[in-house]
Amino acid sequence: MLYQASRQVTVGLSELRRFAVDLKQNRGGHVSVAAFPAVSVFVLPSILAKFQMARDNARVSFATMHSREVYDAVATGRADIGLTVMDVDDNRVEKIERFAIPQLCILPIGHRLAKHAAIKAADLAGEPLISLSQDFTARSQFEAAIQVDKPRLQVVAETNHSNGVCAMVAAGAGCAMIDAISAQGWIGRVEIRPLYPPIQTQEFLIQPKDRPISQLASLLAVEITSSFRAFLTASMQHSPS
Repeated sequence: MLYQASRQVTVGLSELRRFAVDLKQNRGGHVSVAAFPAVSVFVLPSILAKFQMARDNARVSFATMHSREVYDAVATGRADIGLTVMDVDDNRVEKIERFAIPQLCILPIGHRLAKHAAIKAADLAGEPLISLSQDFTARSQFEAAIQVDKPRLQVVAETNHSNGVCAMVAAGAGCAMIDAISAQGWIGRVEIRPLYPPIQTQEFLIQPKDRPISQLASLLAVEITSSFRAFLTASMQHSPS
């Protein structure tokens, strides 16, 4: 019994030493991310997979939320860092990175406007449009940008999810403006064209303001920033022009 007990202590001390080394070398621990739907579906999983596989004893988790909920999750400690498309004035968090996300026009396959290299707001006059809900920043920015031309826009459907917008366009219900991240998941199922003049929305990487995050979370924030910028660059290079 004494031998068994001493062996358990030895194994336990060995595990503690290994855990301490893992923490020192940023291989262990847990980090969580909250992100809006498009990112959590099309971009974040591959980033987290790469990050975790480089750190065998690290555990990663991510939750899909609407952008307003991302702020609350980070502020209350339910997530270490977050990705959001809403520029909310919340003194509980700080924005550590800002990304410019191009907005694109998507059309049903074979649509008459697909012959254009780029789509102007005036081109959409009289076309049935599928739109994000009124409380989305991207929609308000689009509406503000087209005031110059003031085309007769006909919104026939609204949804609070970009995939819902893309699915309705793919089904032939109308055209839409959508972010470049969401559009990547629908290549081959919809026609994708840049908008002219270009329209961009913002995305923010946020962390708690008054609570330090772990070194593991800091490393993940760096990885997300680098990978996300590379993704945006690649998506623009492969977008139709």
